[in-house]
Amino acid sequence: MLTWTIASVLLAGPPLQVPWTCGVTKPCTQAHGGFSHTGTSLYAWDFDVNEGEEVWAASEGVVSYIRMDSTTGGCDASYGGDANYVVVDHDDGTAIVYMHLGPNSSPLAVGDAVRPGMLIGRVGLTGYVCGDHLHLAVMEQCGSSYCQSLPASFADYGDPAEGASIESTNCPACTLALDGTQTTISELEPGCFVRETTAWWSAMSGDDDHHYCTLATDAAEPASLGVWRFGVEVPGDYRVEVFVPDDDATATGAVYQVHHDGALESFPIDQSVAKGWQELGVFAFTGVDGERIQLDDDTGEAVALDRRLAYDAVRLTFVPSAGETGGTDPTGGGDTTTGEASGTGDASGTGGASDPGVATTDGDDSGTDEGGAVLPDGFGEDDDAGGCGCASDRGGSALALGGLLLPLLRRRRRVAISRAPRAPRSNTPSS
Repeated sequence: MLTWTIASVLLAGPPLQVPWTCGVTKPCTQAHGGFSHTGTSLYAWDFDVNEGEEVWAASEGVVSYIRMDSTTGGCDASYGGDANYVVVDHDDGTAIVYMHLGPNSSPLAVGDAVRPGMLIGRVGLTGYVCGDHLHLAVMEQCGSSYCQSLPASFADYGDPAEGASIESTNCPACTLALDGTQTTISELEPGCFVRETTAWWSAMSGDDDHHYCTLATDAAEPASLGVWRFGVEVPGDYRVEVFVPDDDATATGAVYQVHHDGALESFPIDQSVAKGWQELGVFAFTGVDGERIQLDDDTGEAVALDRRLAYDAVRLTFVPSAGETGGTDPTGGGDTTTGEASGTGDASGTGGASDPGVATTDGDDSGTDEGGAVLPDGFGEDDDAGGCGCASDRGGSALALGGLLLPLLRRRRRVAISRAPRAPRSNTPSS
């Protein structure tokens, strides 16, 4: 049996999505009433999510508490108050807590709205941990960052028992569409920015204080790639701009692919020089399958050069033809983002590579990458099962590529919650 339920117990909070990457399977290493899940933590779960791996939002709500400054943890109750966490308020008297996160690994701040599939943070070794894992619980609200856990369930799996392996169906669809105004696609927008493969890092700088990056390579085929996806409600010409952050963007051979109206055009940008909003050009988008912006890591630069390729926001602005007007002024105020990216900044396009002499065009736009593999709704991760959350005998290994571990910068708080969080109570969990 993969699940168990208690018919007499009323489940609390909304049905949960699995809190990790779409399509990846992970085991539950401790369920309700386990050796350290008693008292306040009675209805918590532990999942074997490895150090450095991403935690995705399992439900909708607003961040009410967050801690990201701890670098301390160990297999002893004395570390119980040292865990990093994110608490999301469900606005129904319950909240969900994600615990044992890595230091400065979350792009969120108190007051941020959260939807399933958004990045919560990365697993770390903070607090009372005897091995890397994710501690998850739905709680009552008690004016603290950790309250009494409550019976809850997952939308597709019910209540996983210890030893159950569950595959993430947390695969959000992109809800953004070009509508004749301006649309900014954040790299944090669930379902609208897809990362393929696991060699990614978060950095707390760039447009809206966040971007992803990976290492540029000289391989014959891309090992990692990012795709900005969107729908089209109002077909027409749109100016395409990409944001290059000041930090981590040192690749000189980045080539952005614009798939539009059955064609592909490619534009190189030297990210080590071009910063801020960079214009790629004006392109017709008609709503045919596979329209997207794509950036692969095979830039022609050897991994030994340690060139970082950055992935940040993309902005598409409607360009009316003669005698035509868009829904709003396309040069300002018409941003249709959901709040994940501000859409502000220098839109002059200076520094961009818009020379038509470097563009390539073909008629193949089937929605697959150049190797023919259809992109998943999420990006793939290897399932590294084995080990137990609180009693794991595995040593934690930070997610790295070629020994690289990028520093994470503390994100500036953007929105303050109306009530001041109280100090956490002493009943912090042991796992």
